[in-house]
Order: sequence, then C-alpha cells, then structure tokens
Amino acid sequence: MTEMGSFSNYKTKLHGKYSNRWISYSGQAFFQYGKNDFTYTDKYDFGSPSERLNHNQNRALGTIQNLHLNINENYIDLGVWYQVKEKNIAGLMGIGKPVSFQKQRDSSFKAFVGWKKLMGKFRLEAKSAYLSDYLKYTDRGSANNTGYKVFSEIESKRWLNDMNLRWYLSDQWSVDVNGKYNWLKGITNNYIKNITENESRLTIAAKYTPQIGTFIFTYGKEWNSEVNPPDMYSLSYLVHLVPNLIDVRGKASTHYRRPTFNERYWINAGNLKLKSEEGWNYELGLVMLSQNVLYGSLTIDLNLYRAQNDNLIVWKPVLGTVWSPVNIGKSLIQGVDVEATHLLDDINYSIRTSLKYAYNDAYDNDKEGEKYQETLGYRPHHLIKFSSDYFRGNWNLGILSTFRSETNTWEGDKVDENVLLDMSVGYRFNTRFANVRLTGRVENLLDKSYEIVRFYPMPGRAFHFGVNIIF
Repeated sequence: MTEMGSFSNYKTKLHGKYSNRWISYSGQAFFQYGKNDFTYTDKYDFGSPSERLNHNQNRALGTIQNLHLNINENYIDLGVWYQVKEKNIAGLMGIGKPVSFQKQRDSSFKAFVGWKKLMGKFRLEAKSAYLSDYLKYTDRGSANNTGYKVFSEIESKRWLNDMNLRWYLSDQWSVDVNGKYNWLKGITNNYIKNITENESRLTIAAKYTPQIGTFIFTYGKEWNSEVNPPDMYSLSYLVHLVPNLIDVRGKASTHYRRPTFNERYWINAGNLKLKSEEGWNYELGLVMLSQNVLYGSLTIDLNLYRAQNDNLIVWKPVLGTVWSPVNIGKSLIQGVDVEATHLLDDINYSIRTSLKYAYNDAYDNDKEGEKYQETLGYRPHHLIKFSSDYFRGNWNLGILSTFRSETNTWEGDKVDENVLLDMSVGYRFNTRFANVRLTGRVENLLDKSYEIVRFYPMPGRAFHFGVNIIF
C-alpha cells in the first residue's frame, strides 16, 4: 500500500501472509514521511496574518512480525515489533513567525511469546513479553546555538508475565484465575535516580451465561513495591431484554491508577506528592438490534456513563510551555453517547449512514476547592459525527462531518468550536496478478483554521492519494 498526501506526506506499507495446517505467519514493514508545512491563520498575532508552519517534519519506519504454531495441540504465538520515529516540533502561534529548534526521536522494541493448551475442561494460557522504549528530546534554543538548551533522554524497560487458567464447570459457568508479574525500570538523566518497581496481581473472574444473557464478576488484588493498591471489583452484564430486538448492558467497577514514572520523577516537572487515582465507574447501555425500517436495516446504540474520581491526575501548564501533573481532588465525569446506523441494500448499490452524538460533562467536584463545578480543561461538551458511504460496483464514495464544541483551557481561556468536512473516494479492480484498490480523500475540505489545543495550529485542506496492491 502506498499513499501520497498534501504537505509532502508519504506512506508505504508492505504486508505479507502465509499459512498451512500447523504454521501461520504475517509480517509487515512500513515507512512514513511528512513535511507538514501547512498554512494557517494566526489569530493571536496582530492583524491575524496567514503563516506557514515550518520545522514540522516527521518520519517513521518499522516492522511487525507475527508467527503462530500448532504443535500437537499446543498453540504457540511469537511476535516482534520495532519502530523508530523522528519529529521536529513546530513553533506555537503568537506574535511573529513560528520559531522552534525542538526535535524528538523515539524508538520502541517489543517481543512476546505465548502458549495455550486445552486439557479437558481446562484451558491453560501463559504469556511473556519484553518491551524497551527510548525517547530523546533536544532544543537548541536558537539558530546560533551549537550546543543544546535542553538535552533529555529517557529509556524504559518492562518484563510482563501473565498466566491464566480457565475452568469450564458447565455449559453456563466458567471460572478464570489469572496471575501477573511485571518488572519495570526507568533510566534517564531526568530522574533523580534510576527507578525500578515490581508489581503482581491476582484476579478471579466468574462468568455465567444463561439464555437471557451474560453476567461476569471479577475480583482483583494487586501488590506493588512502591504503593499499596486497594482491592478491585467489577460486575458487568448483557441481558436480552426483548429477544432479537433490545439488549441491555451495564457495568460497575472500581477505578485505580497510580502515577506513572514521568508523573512522579521527571526533574522540574514531576510531582512526588501525587496521589493515586481512586474511584468508581458506572455504565448503562441500551441497544436496538438491527431492524427492517426505512427500506433497509436500522441499529441504535445508547450508552450512559458516570465516573467518580477522588484524585484525578491532569497535566497543567505551570510556567510558560512547561506542564506538570497535579491532583485536582474530586472530579465527576458523566455523559451519554448515542449512535444510529442505517444500511440500505439494493441490488445495484448500498448506502451506509451513521449519526453519532456524544455529550460529556467533566468538572471539578471538590466542594472545598476554588474550582468547584468548573469544567475540566480540553473536555468538549458536545461532539457530533455524521458519515455516509455509498457503494456501487467497484466504486465507493464517502463523506464525514465532525462538530466539536468549544472547550475550556486550564488557564481559563477558550478554544473555539469547529466543524470539519472530509470526503473520500475509492475504486477497486482485479488483474491476472493482483487485486488493486485506488483511494483518494480530502481532509478539512472547507480549509478551516482551527485548534484542538490552544496555540497549536491544525492543518488546513489536505489531499491524499493511495494505492493498495494485494498479490
């Protein structure tokens, strides 16, 4: 697959597969480059001039390899993933032209092995993975600076182990016992010292599947060398309220997240006083299964959610462009998602149309704090997506429109709402040697200037053309 797009963007991916009765292989290699020198309207500069973003190049290359073996009913999985990315970080919007001398390079290596075997009413599964991640960030400060204003390197190593035993007690009942052990190490000149942690977790889950639906209960206990996590519980269900018409689903679970290495130990940004997040999450969903209506089939999915958190961790700007993590105390995040999807199938063509609306209300719920009931930063209240795809013969045509309401920033300002329109087209044909698919799309068709994060401009109208060849 190859794709070319506006602002000197190029993508190439080579993918291959092979399988027989006892071996299955899939692999891919990919390369991506983008200059990303788009123009934008700088509303924070005098006269709102049109500027061209520079120093915004990025490139990435990597490979993913997976191998699956079936040896005497022992199922073995092996995989390797390696990726390298380099990115120049562009200047911000504001008075004068955008200026930046920041660069970031990161690489990631992942390798895993897994084993699975069925033994009567038992299924035993074991996995082990090694992950190594590296990131280097530099800033020369000015064009004349031959040294570095900032030179930062960070490396993390992780060894993850997982073993699971599933016992099928009957056609309706099964029990899982899961054990995990993870070793984590952070290596960087940005920490006071190299950090090593060990963590273990035991989880017991019971699943009950009567004719009316599915019910799952889990209990988990974690041990960590640095903190003492609480016991974890969850209960989820799916009930066929009206068979072949309406399903009801729900979930209630405890929430826990301890601060990451960077959030705790990063020099001049980390916060050793951070507390772990703790709270409860609730979800309730209602699904109308596919029904014949409006000359086609209609599906509707409604989801309500609510999350209570005692020590939500967020990154806030504390000094210019320097951001630091803090606990904001109690927070409440609640909302509703609803999506309606209609499929019209005709002998000669088909049309798939989807409309999704999401309402989110996320605010500070600490009655003792100064920000009580203030909306959290960068959490839009309204998000609407409309898409329609038309298929006829070897052709397809699509349209996608997205509305995002205005958001608060952590500094008390606003990021304006935006409406984006994308279009796509595709054509496929077969030859004696390969199946070929040609694609094209236009992102931000109306060429709108907008932001997601304040002072960081987003691209205007962009064109992309692609070729996908399957031998």
